[in-house]
Amino acid sequence: MTLAASSRSGIGASKRWTSSLHVAAAWVYIASTFAALVAFLALTPDGIVEPAQTLAGWLVGGGVAALAVGTVVRGLERLLDCETD
Repeated sequence: MTLAASSRSGIGASKRWTSSLHVAAAWVYIASTFAALVAFLALTPDGIVEPAQTLAGWLVGGGVAALAVGTVVRGLERLLDCETD
């Protein structure tokens, strides 16, 4: 029996797994970007590349602020969902 003639049922990941992998990949990308920015800030001497250090610092601060706002919004959505039930 050739591969093309074989049944394909049960092969492959379910939609739930593939969607969760996309979310996990996004979080890994965000975490690695933060790690790279923090490493850049930690490893470069002060004043050598000051504009780049400033940009990296603002990006790290903005990213942390965005995560904090997202967490608060998700918490408020959960609270509203609990109140409507």
